[in-house]
Amino acid sequence: MILLVSLRNRCKHPRWHSRPSNYWNNFQHFCCRGMDGRNPTKKVFIQRDYSQGIAVKFSTEFPHELHGKVEETSYNETINHINELFRRAEALSWQVYCEGCIGCLTGYLSHYCCKTSYEKRVEEVAQYIRNQNRDVFEQRGVIIGDPMDRGLRCIEVNILQERHQT
Repeated sequence: MILLVSLRNRCKHPRWHSRPSNYWNNFQHFCCRGMDGRNPTKKVFIQRDYSQGIAVKFSTEFPHELHGKVEETSYNETINHINELFRRAEALSWQVYCEGCIGCLTGYLSHYCCKTSYEKRVEEVAQYIRNQNRDVFEQRGVIIGDPMDRGLRCIEVNILQERHQT
């Protein structure tokens, strides 16, 4: 145990270090505020849908808090596309089997050199959400969060409100 603590203090890998104290403030500034200075006033959480098993799938039920803010069709297209990307990320293929075998043979050091197909798909989901926020949701006063930030338990939706000038 003492060896692990001393290695953690010496290692330069970011996984061993805790996040800086201002991490949450920076996250709120860059992720939770709109480009036009609006602040989040209400949060809606889109829960996981376990009706078809434990695969990552989010509920497509339209939250009543978003009525009048976002069209139901664009919301459903976004959630369905996110669900499809996670379905493809968790699909088994020869590439996934080879990654697992190579990882096992190299003591999983290969995972530090190359991204797995799952990591690539998760980055694709994050990029898709950023694009949807920029192109569709942010000008309507809504920001959708990355489900990885919540441990794939839910998708956080921030509803923004104009800041009042005094």
